[in-house]
Amino acid sequence: QATVVTPEQVVEKLTGLEGLGMTYAILNFPESAYDTTGIAMFERDVMPELLDHEEHGHLWHLPRRR
Repeated sequence: QATVVTPEQVVEKLTGLEGLGMTYAILNFPESAYDTTGIAMFERDVMPELLDHEEHGHLWHLPRRR
């Protein structure tokens, strides 16, 4: 079942899951075969907010956007 959420809600959810011990996520963009805007939005609006967890050994290694 598809869920429509804002980039801010995705950041909040992933950050919360990380706080519960999640160390990686596998994401699915089912529409990506014909529409890559969801991936582009994730890359542009979500990933920069998750970057800066280098000290925890997670996959995100760039400084958090301020």
